[in-house]
Amino acid sequence: MKKFLIIITVILLVSLNIMAQKLSSSPYSRFGVGDILFQGNGRQIAMGNTGIADFTAYHLSKVNPATYSALKPNSVIFETNFFHRLSNYSTGTDNQINNTSNFKQLVGGFRMAKWWHTAFGINPYSGIGYQVVTNDTIVSGDFYTPYTTNYSGSGGINQLFWGNSFTFFNNFSIGVNINYNFGSMNKYSETIISDTLLTSITDITDRNLFKKFTYDLGFIYQDTIKDGYKNILKYSLGGIYSNKFETNTYRTLYISRIINSYGLTYTDSVFFDTLGQSSIVMPQTFGGGISLTFHDRYSFSADYLVRKWKGATIIDETNFVDSRFIGIGFEYVASPFSTIYAKTIRYRIGAYQNNSYKLFNDIQLQTQAITFGFGFPIKTIQLNLGFVIGQTGSLDIGLKENFYEFNLSVSLYDLWFVKRKFM
Repeated sequence: MKKFLIIITVILLVSLNIMAQKLSSSPYSRFGVGDILFQGNGRQIAMGNTGIADFTAYHLSKVNPATYSALKPNSVIFETNFFHRLSNYSTGTDNQINNTSNFKQLVGGFRMAKWWHTAFGINPYSGIGYQVVTNDTIVSGDFYTPYTTNYSGSGGINQLFWGNSFTFFNNFSIGVNINYNFGSMNKYSETIISDTLLTSITDITDRNLFKKFTYDLGFIYQDTIKDGYKNILKYSLGGIYSNKFETNTYRTLYISRIINSYGLTYTDSVFFDTLGQSSIVMPQTFGGGISLTFHDRYSFSADYLVRKWKGATIIDETNFVDSRFIGIGFEYVASPFSTIYAKTIRYRIGAYQNNSYKLFNDIQLQTQAITFGFGFPIKTIQLNLGFVIGQTGSLDIGLKENFYEFNLSVSLYDLWFVKRKFM
């Protein structure tokens, strides 16, 4: 148990340190609250980002808080995810390659009573991270002055949460996550005007800080059809709901200018002030899922999720539409209880499509991806490798992203609170 606690402490410290770094490199994250991130575990990532009805005893997922009730007596689970993403952005004439690496989450949970299970953790809800360079020209009569503007952004929404699930009638559970949402949205721009006599650099920093408590609800019904002691079919049906909420942000705007003319440099703070409060209205969310497992070997899952972004407000942005997600996944294991290690390896594959809440040129931003991965049991550790290959956007809206993502998930499983018979 001591080694187990040391590992968790190290993971927690590293996760909290890296959580502040960027989780996206997409120019699309410039809009709204950035890219909405999947909050599931490594197994679910490899199965098409599905997890609403994922009722497993050796993994934890924040997707549906009712699934915490799958934890076995005296069991304690900690789960963390790491990812690396390579993105190739294309405008049809220009290409750019970006790399992003970070920890995604840290989740822990255990059983409080036969009917009560609890979980806690930290995870990012959205990520902002982009760098865009534009070139243009100021025309004044017969004079043409070129200028360059560098746009960049960072931040996003993080969540600290405490979740609980409660079991009724052995097969039905409900759950709730209490989330503390916090973070910042930081947007920068640098405009450079330069000719033979004058160089002017204008920097603008726009920062919004926010914090808010919210909740997520979920339910799951699960049962097993048996033939004697053999499991023929395990099935589960799940649903989730998140409330619409509004929070104020504390907005700070800073504008400065540097002018270099005839060898002399002038620096001036044009504007610096706290602009009071701005508003963020986040969407109502609901979804449903199904999971089927045949003979403890073949598992199938499917999710459908809707976020009601239409009518939401993000600072000064309002042009949003409802987002919809659909995903499917499949897992195969030859013999989960075999003494032959090769037969206990799990093989996973899936696919999903996500229609984003953002519009570009009156076209809804879409992401399509295929996923696959493997699960390797190592004593009390489940090591999960997941891969995602997908595309976001298209040349019709001006920018296409082809991305390749690698996920490494570690699930640590142990038994605590066990009374020893012998000392």
